[in-house]
Amino acid sequence: MILYCTLELHNKIPLVMSDEVVAPNASYEFHLDYGPIYAGDRSATVSIAYNGTKTFSFTVVGRGRPAAATQFSHGTEVFSKIWGGYGNSQDEMPSAMVTDAAGDIYFAGNGKSISGDSFYYDIFIAKVDSAGDLVWQMRYSSEWDDRMKDPGQNDESGGSAQSLAIDPSGNIYLTASVGNGANSSYLGLVMKIDPDDGAEIWRKYWFPDTARLTYTDAADPYGIIATADSVLLTGVARDNTIGQVGVFVANLNPADGAHRWSRLIDPSPGYNDRGFSIALAPNGSLNIGGWYGSGDTGFACQLNYTTTDATVTWAKTVAMGSGSNLNCVSTDASSNIYFSADRRGASTYFSIIKLAADGSFSAGKTFTGASGDNHATKVVKVVGDSVYLGGRYSYPGLDTASGDALLLKLSAADLSYQWGGLYYTGVGPATVCEHHIKGISVLGDNLVLFGQVYTGSMNYHRYFGHWYNATVVDDVALEDYAPSIADVSVSAQVMVNAGLVTGSTNGGVYESLSGYNIEYQDATAKNADTNGVNTDGDIFLMKLNMQP
Repeated sequence: MILYCTLELHNKIPLVMSDEVVAPNASYEFHLDYGPIYAGDRSATVSIAYNGTKTFSFTVVGRGRPAAATQFSHGTEVFSKIWGGYGNSQDEMPSAMVTDAAGDIYFAGNGKSISGDSFYYDIFIAKVDSAGDLVWQMRYSSEWDDRMKDPGQNDESGGSAQSLAIDPSGNIYLTASVGNGANSSYLGLVMKIDPDDGAEIWRKYWFPDTARLTYTDAADPYGIIATADSVLLTGVARDNTIGQVGVFVANLNPADGAHRWSRLIDPSPGYNDRGFSIALAPNGSLNIGGWYGSGDTGFACQLNYTTTDATVTWAKTVAMGSGSNLNCVSTDASSNIYFSADRRGASTYFSIIKLAADGSFSAGKTFTGASGDNHATKVVKVVGDSVYLGGRYSYPGLDTASGDALLLKLSAADLSYQWGGLYYTGVGPATVCEHHIKGISVLGDNLVLFGQVYTGSMNYHRYFGHWYNATVVDDVALEDYAPSIADVSVSAQVMVNAGLVTGSTNGGVYESLSGYNIEYQDATAKNADTNGVNTDGDIFLMKLNMQP
């Protein structure tokens, strides 16, 4: 037989095992858990007494990190929270986060078994105040599959980082896909939510052909933005009335959700081109990033729009590798456009590209790391003269199996490196867990981060880690990246019968999550004694006070 235990050197707790009987020719195993400590070497002496009077002793020496990984020098934690269910089948997937002028935080995503629905996804949205206290939590659920669709297409990280929006008055808007009386076709859900109590202000279902409402048509929204006069959303729609499928863009009235116009952009006919991300630039242009079907790679386009019409200014393919896409977009004061570049294939990369307002290439960077498929950019955010980029990353010498959360701050001018932070939890069975960042917001001197923590198959002990500098060393560097970009001739076609579906076609219910098996607690408090389970997905929410 094999006896197993953990010697936690970083906690300085002696491991005492007595009266253990080991069968002949059996083995005794223990795991040395150094933890993600900032200090140097740690040592411990292991003594084994046997046969009454005999003793065998040896000393182990090691550290919980490579020497290059140093304590994060650009900020300190104000709070770090975990939100999620505490059953084995309850996994929460993060989608998007927004903040308001008061510092309140709103986040949303997908969850299984967060309510009575144990098979399909439900949609959740919650509010946390600036002090980190939970204010309200709501869910949308029907008997069908209701979710914010994942730009990765593999249900790997939740919905788009731009599936939640806030308008200048502080109202919250959510978009998602909900079953159209079945799970073979989807309606686009758009909701306006009261920020004070989470109550529904209005709810609309968008469909590419309201006259047909058949399963041959479908709507999957991914991104949404809200201004004082328009709610704009993008995604993928199949419209058999005009015989095409591609990127759709729709405009709703924020006051009552009334439909104004819908357009279809089909850069590669016959393929499911998708719009994943959407942002409005100061010059009034509407910028969309997504996926180009026939090339199986990135797609970007820009539109000029009013409340009555929309036209394409330019469209581009961005050749980044098979399965790659542009999953988040942000703009600066000069209307330059920044995309988080989700580069896929046998190897993945942590990349960003910058386009000028006219669509011409400006700059691109890749943060190199360990080989494998654990690198992914998820969110980009321009603040002043800086660009924040977040996602998942495998740092050489740290967690190269699951990946850790990576946050980079770059210069908006040329994407040069300013600083980087890596959130590392450990590599032992009781410490390894994946983190990835899906939301970034700067509130004065504070930085708010949102994403997922996903524990390993034997880890229900620790859901938190520590921040390290993402030091640029010989094997980790910010390198130039210039994908091949080509023009695409395409127009924004009128979707003749697209619009809003009256009635509750999906039959969904929007209600409070209070009373269900959801916990909100400090990240350091969740463990085996507080409903921690192995292979568990939860939401993390963190605020850092940034240093100059």
